[in-house]
Amino acid sequence: MNRLRGIEMFKSLKKDTYFKKLSALLKYYYSEGKITLFDGEIFKKMESTYICALPVALQIKYARYFFPEGSCYERSLYMFLALDDAILVRGDIKSLEYLYGKDDAGHGWIELGNFVYDSTVMLKFDKNIYYALYKCSNVEKINKEDYLKASRDFVKQSVSYDIKDFLPNGEKRMQLASIIEQLKNNTELMNDEHFIIDLENYLAKATITSTPEHGAETLTKVWREANLAQVYLAQLPISSNELSNTSKFLNQVSEYSYSLSRKNIYNEELTQEDLDNLKELHEYSKELKNTLNQLATDMNERKNKLGRTYKRYKDCFCATS
Repeated sequence: MNRLRGIEMFKSLKKDTYFKKLSALLKYYYSEGKITLFDGEIFKKMESTYICALPVALQIKYARYFFPEGSCYERSLYMFLALDDAILVRGDIKSLEYLYGKDDAGHGWIELGNFVYDSTVMLKFDKNIYYALYKCSNVEKINKEDYLKASRDFVKQSVSYDIKDFLPNGEKRMQLASIIEQLKNNTELMNDEHFIIDLENYLAKATITSTPEHGAETLTKVWREANLAQVYLAQLPISSNELSNTSKFLNQVSEYSYSLSRKNIYNEELTQEDLDNLKELHEYSKELKNTLNQLATDMNERKNKLGRTYKRYKDCFCATS
């Protein structure tokens, strides 16, 4: 009994020593720049690959919203499919062995050149340092060419490399349409401003594209809606700085969307500057929406207040008349 207790104490001491050493080394190598956070460049490279109708960059950046705990295999696979020259790796790591036992020590990551990208901790490691820190064993690797040969059906069905697939006439538009409501409902629960902005930007891109045949119809619709909104706005019996700014904005949207729709109709592709301007208008429209919502709230409050005042002094009004 004492011998077994001694063995357990030794195992516990060994485990504690490993994690204390791991923590200290992680801090040291991070301070030395040998371990870094995923940067904007790596996310940029993953923006043009779509799995299950969403950009890989969005899914990895906000992994906690898309993957349950313990989804390292899925996350690393998505990164692997999105990054050129990446190597997909599976192996056992010591930290998981200490936490869950040898049978559940499996982990997934990718390698690019001399670096390891671990999507679970969202960190980029010098490869030699990563293998030393986590004492990797039973490692298996596969390159993109071999993986695509073995998993051709999965890739064809689930992976896209062109946003055109999700546009109104795209082959996989229904994949995106089927998850829109769920995404919008989830954003209310997530309460993550950065995630909501990134998601809205993607959905906006899936509505307007540089391709003439897809952009003309959408831009013409924007032009009509902007004109109609100006007509309704002019009928409001009030004036304010907010409404004046709204009128100017709608006029700008109307003129700009009309000019771009003509460009599309004549089979000219939108330039990057055009798309950037549309994105800027989209961002301003969201700010304006919040301002107008607040204005509507203020007007309703004033209306309710006036109604309460009228009820209180109704007899006086009647007597006077």
